[in-house]
Amino acid sequence: MQLNEFIDEVYERAGVDRNDPLITDTAVTKAVNNALRHYQFEVDWPWLQATTTFVTTTADTYAVPDDWRKTRVIKDANGTELRRFDMRQLEDRWTGVETGSPQEFAIDADLIVLRPRPSAGLTLTHRYVRKEKMLLQSDDSPYLPDESSILVAEYASSILLRKTRRYSDATVAMQMYEAEMLKMRDDRRRAVGPGRPRIRTGSSY
Repeated sequence: MQLNEFIDEVYERAGVDRNDPLITDTAVTKAVNNALRHYQFEVDWPWLQATTTFVTTTADTYAVPDDWRKTRVIKDANGTELRRFDMRQLEDRWTGVETGSPQEFAIDADLIVLRPRPSAGLTLTHRYVRKEKMLLQSDDSPYLPDESSILVAEYASSILLRKTRRYSDATVAMQMYEAEMLKMRDDRRRAVGPGRPRIRTGSSY
């Protein structure tokens, strides 16, 4: 769904007159983008999964992609996952002068920190969760699939209804959003399936 379609949908759902001085297209656009930002944090949605590669030098820090939100995994050229630690742990484990093929990493703000420091140009694969797009032009579309667009429009309409002080209507819109989100989370859990049970060492099973 394009931004202009989102705007039309939100006006209709909120039941707001387009001549209302408080609810302009700019206000609706802001509400849609706020709704998209909120929605991206509900679940690690499949359409926000991304993969890229980067080639190391002898430096130990590398910038994350511009659309990066969080890292899932980093693998070396053989497909082996680098072990992840927080920055303090990584500093405790390495002096920072060791060189070789990276085995571990940490995320420090928006930088990937590798240990040991690469000794040559190596291609690493970075799988991450990307940020949703910001919609600015009328024909801009998010990564969000069309079947989820109505739900985002519902959330955006609740924002605008509060802006116009129609609090009871805003509450109803938010309840509809939350109820549908609950169903979507349940559907996603069923699609993924139950996790493999963990067997403790020494168990008779």
